[in-house]
Amino acid sequence: MPAIGFENVSKRYQLGTRGSLRRAFGRLWDRMRNRNEQLEGRDYIWALKDVSFEVKKGEILGIIGPNGAGKTTALRLLAGITAPTSGNIHGNGRVSALIQLGAGFHPDLTGRENIYLNGSILGLSREEINKRFDSIVDFSELGEFIDTPVKRYSSGMYVRLGFAVAAHIDPDILLIDEVLAVGDASFQAKCWKRIRDLQAVNTTVVFVSHNTWAVRGLCDRVLLLSKGKIDSEGVPDEVIQSYECSIRDQDILTDSVEAPSLDPWLTPGKIKITEVVLLDKDGNVQEIFLAGEPMIVQVKYMGHQKLENAGFELAVERSDKVWCWVARSFQDGIDIDCLEGEGKLEARIQPLQLMAGTYSLRVQIENAATVPVFARYWKKFHVVSHIPNPGPDHGVFLPLVEWKI
Repeated sequence: MPAIGFENVSKRYQLGTRGSLRRAFGRLWDRMRNRNEQLEGRDYIWALKDVSFEVKKGEILGIIGPNGAGKTTALRLLAGITAPTSGNIHGNGRVSALIQLGAGFHPDLTGRENIYLNGSILGLSREEINKRFDSIVDFSELGEFIDTPVKRYSSGMYVRLGFAVAAHIDPDILLIDEVLAVGDASFQAKCWKRIRDLQAVNTTVVFVSHNTWAVRGLCDRVLLLSKGKIDSEGVPDEVIQSYECSIRDQDILTDSVEAPSLDPWLTPGKIKITEVVLLDKDGNVQEIFLAGEPMIVQVKYMGHQKLENAGFELAVERSDKVWCWVARSFQDGIDIDCLEGEGKLEARIQPLQLMAGTYSLRVQIENAATVPVFARYWKKFHVVSHIPNPGPDHGVFLPLVEWKI
């Protein structure tokens, strides 16, 4: 018997907040006359429509998809937070969920009191909570704050306590939403290890995330939802590769100049980056590059004032906000005495040692000796594998390796 069964499940939500007693009675009358389908498109939207899937005991299922695909709705239905409009949901065993930041916590209660509150809601006796209490506090690393009201906690502290409780009550089914992304990298790694430990004792996990890198590394199987329906399902690499290709094909790669208010160190006015162009090895403008092939970055700028001791910085960020590398002209021994007026910089990255995925290139003009950044520009690009059907791509870098047998 599967741990989770989703059978032809649909969920419908009412659009808007306006209403009146007369409208409410009108909708009730329509429902009594079985006219629900006629209301679709006028007052309602289907978050999920006839979705069916099963999750085996001890399996980690990932659910991915664009915003509005129905991912969180599916998780809320599994957790029993909301009921389906139609269809049946089966879950075998104790369900623990980490879906919404701070959900299940009372802001005026301390961390200690909220552990007992959450434990009792999930069906544990006080004695059972006592046995788990020290493990929960140790895992959350909130010992010195455990008697502080949680309304004074940061979002990261909420996540630490919420996951620690959810993962230490011996759940048969653990449901996790994107809320884990709030935690820092070291705590996320700790969470992944805990999830693996739970899988080892046959706990079933459903993990919803936009972070395809985490889904690829953690999950046994992946569902791709789109507009409330299952678009595809299967092994992580195949489903994720299909999803990322669809994003790439639909994506309008837009450039952006970061607003000064977003960074106190950004002091614009002296110089402006007017354009960043990415070229392949043949000098053709590109947005999609082969892994291991060269990339040429051309930066055009306009200096409004004479800028001395300037330097250029190139930095690459992966789509899940992981910084891959940073290169600075002055650290590479390139001295720029002065920037003034109109000009162009060319930097050749040879080769582009990145795994397949979506990345953003951040270009900055900054002072080579002090902190201020005078101009910043973002440019998105994609990297695809240099061989067909390469199999799983793990990590960030594509290393240069000489093989000898």
